[in-house]
Amino acid sequence: MFLTLADRQVECRAIIFDKDGTLVDLLGMQFELAQSRFEAMVAVVGPGAAQAWQEAVGVDLGRRWVDPEGPLCTAPRHEELLVAAALLYRLGHGWHEARALAQAAYDRADAMSSPPYGARLLPGVPELLADLNARGLKLAIATTDRRWRTEASLSALGIGQHFAACIGAEDVSRGKPAPDMVLAACQRLACRPEEAIVVGDSPADLQMGRAAGVAACIGVTTGLNGADRLAALADAVLPAVTALPRLLTTCRSSAAA
Repeated sequence: MFLTLADRQVECRAIIFDKDGTLVDLLGMQFELAQSRFEAMVAVVGPGAAQAWQEAVGVDLGRRWVDPEGPLCTAPRHEELLVAAALLYRLGHGWHEARALAQAAYDRADAMSSPPYGARLLPGVPELLADLNARGLKLAIATTDRRWRTEASLSALGIGQHFAACIGAEDVSRGKPAPDMVLAACQRLACRPEEAIVVGDSPADLQMGRAAGVAACIGVTTGLNGADRLAALADAVLPAVTALPRLLTTCRSSAAA
């Protein structure tokens, strides 16, 4: 399979997708996650600390606002948990107690939630994935979410069977924008990075792909970033992931030969 870009054509054996904002409605899932963590913080450390937690992680549930560059949107769970612990330390708890309280709150939030954890597929995603599988492409997920949550969510949404690999935050020592997730996905897919493309809705997704040396990085504007933020890092920017098949062909063009 070949991917046709404005200036070249590249061979493509595998596609590595970001999850939230690319395949799944980002805001809906983030607000569901934030609500469960907020309620857990209220139960564990009280409403005052829970309100301060919202500001610390970059969310305002009352206004339904989330900071696209904040910890809730961009940090893996273990890093966001440290932000919560640091907040509790500043509120007067000793560091070890603050860590334990934050851990208890986040574990409580996980226990309160169930698949698909507020996730809703963006329009046309199931049909897209089935089409890509039918073309013989290997598919993987690279997400800052935890792998078990991701796998449970994708299964509940009815699309888990399309992915040969799922790389979560716990599977790598360095998260996005480091290349580790892409390299791990390629190893599980038995392909080289230069035979894969990365598709995502954030600059970190595209930086990850470039750092790994993939054949191409494709940005989509279904998350919190517009084309203006993605264009400098992307080989192509699409309005949605469902536009991807228009770039795919089974034949190398004569111009690219």
